[in-house]
Amino acid sequence: MLIIPSNLDVHALLEQCHPYEINEVAVFNIDHLIYILDFLTAAPLRNKKFAERIVDGYVPVVAHSLQRVVPRYNVYLAYLKRAGIIEVYKNGTFRPGTVKQPGKSRKYRFTEAYRQQPIRFVEVTTKAFKKRMSALHSKEWCSPRHRDYQHLLKYLVPDGLLRIDAAARQWNQERLGLIQLYPELRKVKKSSNSSYQRVDAYVDPIEQYNHAEYCIGRLEHQVWDVVIDDKVNRLHTPLTNMPSGLRHFLTYDGEALVSLDIANSQPYLATLLLRPEFYKESGGVLPRLFFDKEGTQIKQEREKHQMDQPYIILQNTGFNPDAQDIRTFNTLTSDGLLYEYLQDKFRAQLGEANCGRGQVKEAIFEVLFAKNRYTSERKKLFEKLFPSVSQIFRMLKEEDHTMLPRLLQILESHIVLRKVCGVIAKKYPKAPLLTIHDSIVTTLRYEERVETIMKEELERLVGLAPTIKRECWQAANAETILEKMRKTVELPNPEVSKPELRTDSLKKPIVLTSCVSEVV
Repeated sequence: MLIIPSNLDVHALLEQCHPYEINEVAVFNIDHLIYILDFLTAAPLRNKKFAERIVDGYVPVVAHSLQRVVPRYNVYLAYLKRAGIIEVYKNGTFRPGTVKQPGKSRKYRFTEAYRQQPIRFVEVTTKAFKKRMSALHSKEWCSPRHRDYQHLLKYLVPDGLLRIDAAARQWNQERLGLIQLYPELRKVKKSSNSSYQRVDAYVDPIEQYNHAEYCIGRLEHQVWDVVIDDKVNRLHTPLTNMPSGLRHFLTYDGEALVSLDIANSQPYLATLLLRPEFYKESGGVLPRLFFDKEGTQIKQEREKHQMDQPYIILQNTGFNPDAQDIRTFNTLTSDGLLYEYLQDKFRAQLGEANCGRGQVKEAIFEVLFAKNRYTSERKKLFEKLFPSVSQIFRMLKEEDHTMLPRLLQILESHIVLRKVCGVIAKKYPKAPLLTIHDSIVTTLRYEERVETIMKEELERLVGLAPTIKRECWQAANAETILEKMRKTVELPNPEVSKPELRTDSLKKPIVLTSCVSEVV
């Protein structure tokens, strides 16, 4: 199944602007055209990181990603451009990559009539195209990285038992109505400019609505786009990319699901980096991490950044692994109370406006992920509370600020997806096993057994007992989300918050210009 803007009638387009007018296309394929439309429509919905690269709706078109499916993709883009369906950024600026400088892709977006429209799913029609797509999918699933996660991927197959309730679509439309009526409910999109200052922007309501519709549609049609990150081995599935509210409409073989989350998981995993044993390759339990695939990757990262003797470097700076702030940090993360502790400290020293859970999470992200030169009042307070902890984090980010987050994600993938889930799958082969990065999802009947193994394996590998938080997925929780939104804007009557999705824009006629051959 592919997706296109709802108001785009491909067959009407082809009647008004015949594709055979393009000399470069020897054999026109309607599925190739729809695939190009799907790429421009779905690219920002499939991958959050890719969506961050999209500015003003312009989607970077990477040749190899399209060419493996549509060999003459450039001709189809030219056709859509001449037909008035898409437009190119700055007349198609392109620069090939070099050793010293990365390349620059052409960027395309839909013209105004087709931007920010609801989406609809369309079927692939030709057998040859279906066969090609199936072959590419099979090749990807047979890769070594996918084989490492077979104990998880066996639950993410067509005609599987994971289902989403039809009520999810109504919930999404009600949420859209609220966000459209009350802009203060819109989701904030955060980024940084070159001056390292925060810049706040708001996600467009239709973009948010389409993202949820895309997730619902993929589950309804049993389309499983599974990606394993080749840098940190994270597993990306329709569940990881799904808005949290929609997860409450999921069931497995008719049974309710429960999510088992590691409390303050990133700081919890970061406690590994506070132990001298992590930087040694012999003795103890931790070095076992170095002899598997991810372990080799961790070792390569250490060698790349000359971390062969970081503990000695730390000792020369007066670092003490038994420092009080390290013991406090370890205890708080093990007990799952780090955020609450920081909330109290932020409230006392920075005021009520800085002590929300969201602000605390931002502070943690700044400490773990931001460049060392980036500063904020919350980050300064954290470094004051945990000087020894901050010293290690700063050292790991000294040469490359992405080193620490990548290292933590490698550890997360290795420990949670391979080690913990591997033990669960072996001991309870009939237990449904789904993951959302550091969270493990199973059915209610297996939650106790899965949680027990999680605690035992995490304590064995990390060295600290974790705190596991449970969340049962049920429709009532999704309704609670909407109710909180209504209360935020003080709506006395819930019916006021349920307007029909506007469809007047869907009736706009297709605007066509003359079709002249052009290679993009």
